[in-house]
Amino acid sequence: MDTAGGGWTVIQRRGDGSVDFQKTWKEYKVGFGNPSGEYWLGNEFVSQVTSRKRYMLRIRLTDWAGNEAHSLYEHFSLSGEDLNYRIHLKGLTGTATRSRPQP
Repeated sequence: MDTAGGGWTVIQRRGDGSVDFQKTWKEYKVGFGNPSGEYWLGNEFVSQVTSRKRYMLRIRLTDWAGNEAHSLYEHFSLSGEDLNYRIHLKGLTGTATRSRPQP
């Protein structure tokens, strides 16, 4: 949580496949896994926190060869359950690009 000056909250961590992410709506709502390993923080918590003030979202990707890329959204929030936790993103920068299948 010290990336780019620190202060980040990790919403999701995946790395070794030790946690099955094929979960139910309720499991994604409340969160699952263990913060010391793989986990999902929980949609309800993220929705409540991001509704209180402005947040940014940083996504860090690492491939199996250790190459890293990131995306940074200047504005990030999740709607509540009544709107199916719709994600709101604005202001994309970073080194991760959208890949397209090669013909």
